Amino acid sequence: MDVNILGVNNLSTSDWPGRSSITIFLAGCPLACPRCHNQGMEAQKVPIQKLGKMIRENSIYADSLILSGGEPLLQAQAIPEISAIARDVGLSVGIETSGVLPGQLEFLCQKKAIDMVFLDLKADIYDNILLRSRTGGRLEELSLPVLNTLSVIAWHLIPVEFRMTIFPDYPSEREIYTNFSVLAAQFLSINVPISFRLLVGRPAGGAEFTPLTEEQLQKIADLIGGRICNRVFVGNSSQV
Repeated sequence: MDVNILGVNNLSTSDWPGRSSITIFLAGCPLACPRCHNQGMEAQKVPIQKLGKMIRENSIYADSLILSGGEPLLQAQAIPEISAIARDVGLSVGIETSGVLPGQLEFLCQKKAIDMVFLDLKADIYDNILLRSRTGGRLEELSLPVLNTLSVIAWHLIPVEFRMTIFPDYPSEREIYTNFSVLAAQFLSINVPISFRLLVGRPAGGAEFTPLTEEQLQKIADLIGGRICNRVFVGNSSQV
């Protein structure tokens, strides 16, 4: 089987905090986020056997594999095979997703193909209009799929990190707090391991602005974390 990829990061210390990761960026996405760093990049078809060779060669330096995108769940059928290769050399498997394909995530959970979910929240999860505006308007309904994704994670008790990318003009502190407080209450009550992270939004897709500094982001994280009684981390995710 072939998979469409945008690229590979042979060693990352930012995608899975506290761990060293091989990151594979799978091509394709149902969204069209205006500030996506990987938008418009050319994909290449790669046999899973070739990816497997790369995973094995780099596993000496890593303890995990991250499947990022694009939206990796668009190629969910290939992920159990990739996951099996990674686990064969002792790597945990995580997936970064926007949460708009809950059925594919359920498929992977049933296959027991992933160990961690990194869920990228684009806006208030209950505000479908805002979600559409932040993601390019390709999909009419976004709120319900994201909520269904949360149900899949909760049902299978999969550890999850909730992430929001912070730009100078959005999301607001109120929006971040609304998302994180609701999720903290929901998931802590069922003992699902969770964490929260704010990522620095950087110019892409023709946008021009000065990104927030780490100090500015940390102030927001400390404020939100204090309100939800849960620490909010600050960091960066790798890019192709």
